[in-house]
Amino acid sequence: MTKSYSPVDYYPSSQEQVIGNIELIGQTPEAGITFSPEQSFGCMMYVLGDPVTGRHNKRHVLDMAGHVASMLLGYNHPALMSEDVSNELALAARCRFASGDFGTPFRGMLGPVFQRTVMRNYYTHSIFFTEGARAVECACKIGFYCRQDDVSLNLEKEGRWLTPQTGFHGRSVLALSLTKSYDLRKHHNMPVMDCVERVACPTIGERENPEDLRAREDEALYDIDQKMKALGERFIGFVMEPMLGEGGYQFYSARFLQELESLIRKYRGIFIIDEIQTAFACGRVFLHEAYDVTPDLVVFGKKFGMSGVLSTEQFTQNYPWHPLAKPESRVSSTWSGDPVADVRLRAMLEFLETSKVMQLSIGLGSLLRDGLERIRNSEVGRRMLSHVRGDGLLAAVDVSDAQTRSKLINACLENDLLVVGCGFRSIRFCPPITITQKEIALCLERFERAVRSLAA
Repeated sequence: MTKSYSPVDYYPSSQEQVIGNIELIGQTPEAGITFSPEQSFGCMMYVLGDPVTGRHNKRHVLDMAGHVASMLLGYNHPALMSEDVSNELALAARCRFASGDFGTPFRGMLGPVFQRTVMRNYYTHSIFFTEGARAVECACKIGFYCRQDDVSLNLEKEGRWLTPQTGFHGRSVLALSLTKSYDLRKHHNMPVMDCVERVACPTIGERENPEDLRAREDEALYDIDQKMKALGERFIGFVMEPMLGEGGYQFYSARFLQELESLIRKYRGIFIIDEIQTAFACGRVFLHEAYDVTPDLVVFGKKFGMSGVLSTEQFTQNYPWHPLAKPESRVSSTWSGDPVADVRLRAMLEFLETSKVMQLSIGLGSLLRDGLERIRNSEVGRRMLSHVRGDGLLAAVDVSDAQTRSKLINACLENDLLVVGCGFRSIRFCPPITITQKEIALCLERFERAVRSLAA
């Protein structure tokens, strides 16, 4: 008899058995949901069981969480299912290579399409990792290294990074030092470094008067100017997300980001933008490009299937000897990403290059927000929902309080819709960019049903 290598043949028959097997190695899935990747497709996750509807409740659930904004093309996309790609993935998985030290055909085949679609004429160098926090720390190391050459004092002891009061950049020590989240589990009582100081960075409020927003921004910009001036040569740079991701899908205005960049340049700081959650989701490769700002270093992750850092042309002109431009061990990594990720990312980028998926995501995002706004303005919606917002296929809505938010997330799962929270009381929608108009309509139908069930 021929042995089957299909993972679905190995999956135990119940969610309870899956959890039990995972617990044998001392782990527990945080969401408590188990699913079959092989039986999932598009935006539909095949759930084996969950803690809300039952351990044996197998069915397809519309996944609007996209594995916390990390799924680019959805489940089992045709671009990844061809025989050629499948064979390459299998070959790349046989051994994990030290790609930071040795070149492989997998990275070589990724290079041209990565340059055409991601780097274009804006970025000069890159480095790959496996996790976002590692990439954030690498960007900070590069910034520190270059800024130290500009000043006479010892930045190792006296240097300071500035960052918004709220943000999330990962769970390593420096990334946690840059992080302040509404979810205290992520950073409370964790070790932090004293090289980080926080400043107020206003985001756009619901139906906020433009003059009121401008006044809040001007006050914050003045305070930031004074802070940078007081730090002087101790100011290393500024690290931020182009919007608050885990912090609640809150958006900055283009004006604020542009004025902030001007201040960073005024005081010769290094400008780092963390696009881990936002890349590819808003009709363009990186969200900051829509705001007409030019960071020095851009951090990416999630939808890429690996993480990394890009240096901009402007940064390379200012610091032509920066660590990414000189192959050395200062910012190296043994794995430097993953050969499997190289194959997968190449296939995804080649698909995006020849399709209109990214352009279509802008209109689909508008449909999603318009539908959420309609539900928010309904009789039942007004009781618990407010402040619909978003850009492209990143959208969020506020719920009356955190406890009701948790109940609504559970009610969505009972209606075969998977969403996740962010901020103090928000629900976010961050599906794969291949979502269809029909699936957007299905999402809105199930979300409204969940809202009505909770209001009953």
